[in-house]
Amino acid sequence: MGSGNTSGTLNSNQPVHLIEDPELLLRGDFSRDGFDLVITGQNGQVTVIADYFSFDPPPNLMLPNGAGFSPELVQSLLHGGFDDALYAGPAGGAAQIAIGKVAFIIGQVIRKGANGEEILQRGDTLYRGDEIEVVGAGRLLARMNDGTTFRLGQDARAVLTEFEYNESAKVGNFEATVIRGGFSYKSGAISKFDNGGNHSTISTPTAVIRIRGSELDGTVSSSGETIVIHKSGILTVTDINGNNPVELTVPGNTSVIVLNGNPSFTPRASAAQQQTVEQALPPKNAAEDEAAEDADAEAEEEAAADAEKTEDAAEAAEDADDSTGQDEPATDEDAAEGETDEAAEDDAAEEEDADADTDEEAAEDEETAEDEAAEDDADPTGEDGDAATEDGDAPAGDGDTATEDGDAPAGDGDAAAEGGDAPADGPADGPGDGPADGPGDAPADGPGDGPADGPGDGPADGPGDGPADGP
Repeated sequence: MGSGNTSGTLNSNQPVHLIEDPELLLRGDFSRDGFDLVITGQNGQVTVIADYFSFDPPPNLMLPNGAGFSPELVQSLLHGGFDDALYAGPAGGAAQIAIGKVAFIIGQVIRKGANGEEILQRGDTLYRGDEIEVVGAGRLLARMNDGTTFRLGQDARAVLTEFEYNESAKVGNFEATVIRGGFSYKSGAISKFDNGGNHSTISTPTAVIRIRGSELDGTVSSSGETIVIHKSGILTVTDINGNNPVELTVPGNTSVIVLNGNPSFTPRASAAQQQTVEQALPPKNAAEDEAAEDADAEAEEEAAADAEKTEDAAEAAEDADDSTGQDEPATDEDAAEGETDEAAEDDAAEEEDADADTDEEAAEDEETAEDEAAEDDADPTGEDGDAATEDGDAPAGDGDTATEDGDAPAGDGDAAAEGGDAPADGPADGPGDGPADGPGDAPADGPGDGPADGPGDGPADGPGDGPADGP
């Protein structure tokens, strides 16, 4: 890989590779083969710069006259581009991102891009990374999506390196590389966004032109020399490495970047310089003026539409904030009150459950008491079933008195059966030796019971008496 020396005004830390043939550098096609850069001239000549991509940064490609291509300019001509992976391996393909349209065209203009070559027509979409070459005396007027216009004159070659425009995010950026030929630039809506100082950049083989809200005309000669004539805004012109800046702030200010890489400054373009620019980029004709006016009108309409969208979005956001404000999130105090209310509700629920349990227990106790009372009514003899008197007679029931001669008293009108016997069906008649008055002297209701207190004077079911009536 060869190298050479250039003017000391260039960055001495930047490596350099000399290209002897200006036609090869200014008109050749650039491609990549591994870490090698391949330049193919119009006559088929092929020059390989070995290991170009292994350097960090890659070298400037310099002509003997001082013009040259920076790594960024070489990048723009690769169509696939290279980024941080430039030094690690082959570059990938570029995405097709629409950035504008062809507003006006004269003659033949060729687009070279990721999809090969094609002839452009008016109305065609332009994409980021497109390389545009004007054949002969043709012309092209490109209109970017924000209304920025970029003109190319006869025999011009340029690359639309970068474009971004986002009204809501307030971001705008335009970058182009002009290899040769006449060009002009007029910023559109992106002029509202300075992006840290500049919104547009145009690079040439001898200069970098940084633009703020500007309009300019310029040309790049066949040898690479650049002339820039300021028309409005602020222009900062440097060499290809960003050094030796010259600022143009007054309409008519001119900078000529001579072949040793040093930008110069003159208050006004000379007649020769003005003639050189006009030959490279003739003044607009009526049709081109009309196309440019249409482009400006469309830009104004789109800017108004974007402003309306931004205003609508702001109103929608404000309405959303108002709506959110009606239902503001709870504060810590509100959260504490909510927790207190929730705890109170839980306590109330627990009290209700406790009351319900108490009522249920009370009901169960009452039911148990009723059952016990019923059992007592059904078994008046007590727990043992047979409570014997001193004479062996059963005790008298409610309101009944026991007879002295051993008759069984009737309990609640029924004769008590031993051992859980069912009572007789009829009440006893009182003292006497006769049988109980139950109808038909029916036996006791319990199954298998013997007759209740049959006639006779024997004692009622006392111990030692006949067998119990139970089964």
